[in-house]
Amino acid sequence: PSEKYLNNNDSEQQIPNNEQSTNRAMEFPFLALLVSGGHCQILKCLGIGKYTIIGGTLDDSLGEAFDKTARLLGLPVGGGGGPAVEKLALDGDPKSVTLPIPLQRRKDCDFS
Repeated sequence: PSEKYLNNNDSEQQIPNNEQSTNRAMEFPFLALLVSGGHCQILKCLGIGKYTIIGGTLDDSLGEAFDKTARLLGLPVGGGGGPAVEKLALDGDPKSVTLPIPLQRRKDCDFS
């Protein structure tokens, strides 16, 4: 498959934030997981301005998925569906529903 290159300056500016939180300089090459309100990406970072997208969300971002789930369950989504779903999940039984493992036969790094 052909490589996709990062050309979004907003995304690129988020990658160095790890240096601020760990007080350690980032050394190239490294992998980055960029999680945002939009689509998420796994990036191969080779140098400043040299990033290759090696995987990403195929459909809804994590935030959109939480919002849709909260709406389906009739939960409030005023501050985002995530907090409402998490609060409900704290009282749930993690073994009550067996969920399939999606995309396990894919040979790329995209995820859903």
